[in-house]
Amino acid sequence: MAKARKLFDEMPERDVVSWNLMISGYISCRGSRYVEEGRMLFDRMPVRDCVSWNTMISGYAKNGRMVEALKLFDSMPERSVVSWNAMVTGFLQNGDVVRAIEFFERIPQRDGASLSALVSGLIQNGELDEAARIVHECGKRDEGMEDLVHAYNTLIAGYGQRGRVGEARRLFDQIPYCHEMGKEDSRRWGQYRTVEYGHRYRVQIRRLPQRNNLNCRSPNPVIDCNTIVKRSNVSGSIDSFAYLILFFVS
Repeated sequence: MAKARKLFDEMPERDVVSWNLMISGYISCRGSRYVEEGRMLFDRMPVRDCVSWNTMISGYAKNGRMVEALKLFDSMPERSVVSWNAMVTGFLQNGDVVRAIEFFERIPQRDGASLSALVSGLIQNGELDEAARIVHECGKRDEGMEDLVHAYNTLIAGYGQRGRVGEARRLFDQIPYCHEMGKEDSRRWGQYRTVEYGHRYRVQIRRLPQRNNLNCRSPNPVIDCNTIVKRSNVSGSIDSFAYLILFFVS
């Protein structure tokens, strides 16, 4: 940081990007001293943009100083969805699940990162069931399909990593189906297989009828069977590596 600061101080002319980069450099370092250096630069800025404010908020949150982060957030002349997301993420990083959910609900207009940040943070705080409840509520409000699919995938991984494969399967069945979601269907397949590979169950392959007559396609069964064979060769037993359910849609 010393060399970066020397170059910054020697610049004949600085724009807002120069200031933001220097502040970002300080807050990316561990320790209150660097946060204070970043704040001093922030206070000296001739002109600030939304990135300036968001960077400083994230710096406070990263160092567990949510009181100062909130004070800065409240003093912002204009907030973007990134500002709200930074606060949600900050509360979750510091274990304040209640405030994180409160801020999430207050976001005037969410973007794709809003729900993902909340769900990931809740999982990291051990609040999988609360994350599932919120995703379900967002689904009832018909929020963005792609964002919901990503949130469901994150939840499926979270349950699977904790050995709760039954709940992962139920979540898989709850994912909204749509004839225009071919790519997302493939991602769901991949996520569910990844979850179940981590547990010792018997492999089960079965067929399910096409759901609601929608054009939802399963992955290539040949690829999946090849994966089973490879894993069983490594482990010595097909029972020792996975519980895998494949859907072959008619």
